[in-house]
Amino acid sequence: MPWPEEPYARLEARLAELDDLGAALHLLGWDQQTMMPPGGAQARAEVMASLERITHERATDDALFELLEELRPWAETLPEDDARGDVVRVARRDAELARLVPSELSAEITLAAAEALPVWERAGADNDFAIFAPALERNLQLRRQLAACRADLEHPYDALLDGFEPGMTTAAVREIFAQLTDGLVPLIAEMAAEEHPAPPEGPFDVADQRALALEIDRLVDRRSLDVGVEPMDLVAR
Repeated sequence: MPWPEEPYARLEARLAELDDLGAALHLLGWDQQTMMPPGGAQARAEVMASLERITHERATDDALFELLEELRPWAETLPEDDARGDVVRVARRDAELARLVPSELSAEITLAAAEALPVWERAGADNDFAIFAPALERNLQLRRQLAACRADLEHPYDALLDGFEPGMTTAAVREIFAQLTDGLVPLIAEMAAEEHPAPPEGPFDVADQRALALEIDRLVDRRSLDVGVEPMDLVAR
């Protein structure tokens, strides 16, 4: 099937716009956590919520779905190593999942998270969890509403995991942590029972630190740790 140059270019433009909107949200969030005066917290939260609502509406509108539907037959004919097919597939998946979530809920989640940040900072400074408890409860309730939008999943937390690691499930994470527990608990106990030399005392020459870091990077890059090089051997060198 010939490459549909014009509709694919339109898709790229739409995805670039969504990426720009996401970048703006991240920039506002970064500024909120670093440079913004405390008095601007509420106004900033409302701006972020509005921007999230606009982004969500753009990500779920009919025009984008029609474009993805037009491109799907072509994308399915592409070889596996052609990234354009992945672009269409992932964009469609993201759009379908976004459509399960109301725009107002998406905006409210952003608003609640932004409003909670200064409360969390104050609670930490005062060592008073009670200050933060209502904001935490509100955010948890909203996340439960978000998870409820994915009735097809086995566990509510699967919906939240999927946003960070597509396809990951609560069951798989539990299995991973079970394996880590089985391996780490006895290892920690064994190391705790051994006598270890005191750590070397600084200061350490900057050139020596740099040489050590480069040597570790070289060995890790060669996957030497997989063929018998012990981590403490690196420190000894």
